[in-house]
Amino acid sequence: MTQIRPTYQPISIFEERILSAMGAAANLTSYMSGDNAIRALIAYEAEMSHAGGGTPDFYTGIEINLKWSMLAELAVGDA
Repeated sequence: MTQIRPTYQPISIFEERILSAMGAAANLTSYMSGDNAIRALIAYEAEMSHAGGGTPDFYTGIEINLKWSMLAELAVGDA
């Protein structure tokens, strides 16, 4: 037996526009938080590379790699 999900019928044009604006705000917030995390990680990686004389130490490199992989999973999940 298949289940049919009822489609949402907006009450008015105003409700439709409010839902559209809420979706746009959620997408913008998601983009901005991801962008902020990427910029912070780039700055951290540059700082650790500078402190290590051109490359971060072994454990810091692992930490940075794990953070990049988590950000990549987040980006794939959003797509």
